[in-house]
Amino acid sequence: MRLLLLLGTLLLPTVASPCHFPAIFNFGDSNSDTGGLSAAFGPVPWPYGETFFKMPAGRYSDGRLIIDFAAESLGLPHISAFLDSVAANFSHGANFATSLSTILPQNVTLARGGYSPFSLDVQLKQFLQLRHRSRAVYRRGGVFGHLMPKEEHFARALYMFDIGQNDLTALYFQNASATPYLSAAVKELSRVVQKVYERGGRSFWIHNTGPLGCLPYVLVRVPAAAPRLDSSGCSILFNALAEQFNTMLNETVAQLRKHLPLASLILTDIYSVKYSLFRRAAMHGFDRPLRACCGHGGGAYNFDADVWCGDTAEVDGTRVLLGKSCRKPRKTIVWDGAHYTEAANKWVFHHISGGEFSHPPVPLSMACGKKTPTT
Repeated sequence: MRLLLLLGTLLLPTVASPCHFPAIFNFGDSNSDTGGLSAAFGPVPWPYGETFFKMPAGRYSDGRLIIDFAAESLGLPHISAFLDSVAANFSHGANFATSLSTILPQNVTLARGGYSPFSLDVQLKQFLQLRHRSRAVYRRGGVFGHLMPKEEHFARALYMFDIGQNDLTALYFQNASATPYLSAAVKELSRVVQKVYERGGRSFWIHNTGPLGCLPYVLVRVPAAAPRLDSSGCSILFNALAEQFNTMLNETVAQLRKHLPLASLILTDIYSVKYSLFRRAAMHGFDRPLRACCGHGGGAYNFDADVWCGDTAEVDGTRVLLGKSCRKPRKTIVWDGAHYTEAANKWVFHHISGGEFSHPPVPLSMACGKKTPTT
C-alpha cells in the first residue's frame, strides 16, 4: 500500500513555483511611461492621475498603467522612471520608457510635434549605463547604494517590452513603404533583446502593439478615401498596419527563441485583448468605447488635436481648463484620445497576466522559465 502511494505521488504532475522577480526593467512608450518624458520635458497636467494618485504622476492616464499592475502583482513597488532624479529608487528595477518613443529613431523632433528622442536604441544605452554604474554605487553603500539594484537582480529580473505604436503613426505620416520600415523595426527590437540577453537578462515579457485604429487621435485622421471603419467603429487601415507589425514581431520572437536558448521569451497578444474590450465594451461594463474621457469638443470622439486633456486657455482674464475629465473614468476605455484609462489597463492586465493570450501560454508569475538563475 505504501509503495502504491509512493508511486502515485511520483506520477503527480509537478507544479512550477512562482519566479519571485526581484526587479522589472522596462523598455517602451507612453503605454508604460511612469514619468520619463514628464521628468525630461515638464510634468503632465491635471487631471492626469486623478483616479489613483490624486495628482499628476508622470503617467498618461488617469491612474495606473499595465506596468504598475504587473509590479503590484509581483509584490514590487511601482517602477521608477530612469530619467526621474527626484525620489527615484532603482532597487527594484528601472523604467526607460517615455511617451512618444519609437523603436526606430525619428527625424521629426519633439519640439516640432514629433517624437521622443529616447528611442529604443537610447533606452538600451541607458540600461547598459545603469547596469555598469550601479555595481560600483551599490558596493560603496550609503544612501545611494540602497537605491541601486543588486548585481544578481539583473539576471533574475523581468524585462518588459511594450513599444511600436508610435512607429506605426510615424510610418503612416511619412508615407513610407510599410514592409521595409516594419522589417527594420522588428530587427532593431531583436537586436536590443539580444544585447540585454548578453548582459544577463533571461526573462522577457514582450507585448505586441494594440489596435491603433480604435483610438480617437487616429480616427480623426482616417483619410476619406481609405476603407473606413469596421463593425466596431475602428479604422480598418490602421488596425491592418498594427496586425502586420504583430505578425512580423511574432516571427522575430520565434527566431529569438532559437538563438537565445537560456531565455524565457513570452510574447503577449495585447492586440486581441484590447480589441475584444472595444468590441464588447458594454458586456465588460464600459460605455461609449471610442470616446475620450478627458478631452475637448464633444462629438463622437470628444477629441480635438489642438486641445488635449489638461490644456487651458485664458478667457476674460481667467485661466480656464478646456481639456476636462468625464464624470466616470472608471466606465470608459480611452482616457485622452491616445491612451487608456486605469480601468481599461486593469481589465487588460487581468486578462493577460494568466497567460491565456501569451505564447507560450505561461502566466506572468511563471515567466522566468526553468533556466533562470535563482540566486
